[in-house]
Amino acid sequence: MLFGPMNPFPQKKILTFNKHTDDFTFYVSEAVPESDQLPESLFDNDAGYWTNLTEVHMAGVGTALKKTSGPGAESKGVKAHFILNDSGILSLLHAELVVEKTLSPEEEAEEERRKEEEEAKAESPLSKLGSTISKLFTGGEEKKVDNESIPESGKGEANEEENLSQEKKTEGEKKADGAAKKVKDKTESKNDTKTDGSAEKKKPKVVIMKEVLGVEGVLEDIDFKLQVTRDQFQDLCSDLFDRVKGPVEKALKSSGLTMDVINQVILVGAGTRVPKVQEVLSKAVGMDLGKSLNTDEAAAMGAAYRAADLSAGFKVKKFITKDAVVFPIQD
Repeated sequence: MLFGPMNPFPQKKILTFNKHTDDFTFYVSEAVPESDQLPESLFDNDAGYWTNLTEVHMAGVGTALKKTSGPGAESKGVKAHFILNDSGILSLLHAELVVEKTLSPEEEAEEERRKEEEEAKAESPLSKLGSTISKLFTGGEEKKVDNESIPESGKGEANEEENLSQEKKTEGEKKADGAAKKVKDKTESKNDTKTDGSAEKKKPKVVIMKEVLGVEGVLEDIDFKLQVTRDQFQDLCSDLFDRVKGPVEKALKSSGLTMDVINQVILVGAGTRVPKVQEVLSKAVGMDLGKSLNTDEAAAMGAAYRAADLSAGFKVKKFITKDAVVFPIQD
């Protein structure tokens, strides 16, 4: 009885047949819930102690064993894997023939040789380490942000992260020679993901705490760390900060308004947490910036609130908005 309260392992749905013939049949039964004891004979079901769920016929077991057997091979039985779903439907997932084989000295030597060949293929030459480091940080080629295809409102953070990754590449090449004996090649795309991802993760700390930008285990046994101060970060992104006030000027021009009629400018977007961005914006608008919103979540929350306002299934306080297409529409 594979399922039912009389089964001491109700989650174990595997039947193992250590002794079997080439063809054999077995039944899978479920114990009756009211049964609190086993019958005197499991083959006597006159009292209705269980319900047969299915009959399974296994054929060709001996033939399969002959195909897999050989010197040192010993059959350890047949395992049948079942599952009983909530609807009471029993399914045979698969059956497996378990064979234990003891390797001969010749087979052990062949297995050892095969492992050595696989390890040799996995190892990469340690020459040209400088170019290897470069590829690990750049994915084999320079990764540039296509400024022409990205609207001004979508720039900033991506460019800052690109500058940080480029700085890490340069410093990594300088330190490559000293680490040559410890380094083994790793997958380029994996390490490129590590470096770019760390630039995004560490950026707020760089501009706020002037701390360290690091990548753990970028190469075997080597952790790469690069200290970037706030001044260095601002120098790297100086061309980006010069363009910060552009969207503000464009918005005022398209709306026909001036700053005289604007009561408050509220920051939205994670990139506005950068102190230099706030400094440039504050000078451009001539007032203190509003920092009451969660810059990471404000856009998503606003979109959800606007959706609720448009939906007939929700009732929210009305507010006035003016739709504008800020991104270019292309065919």
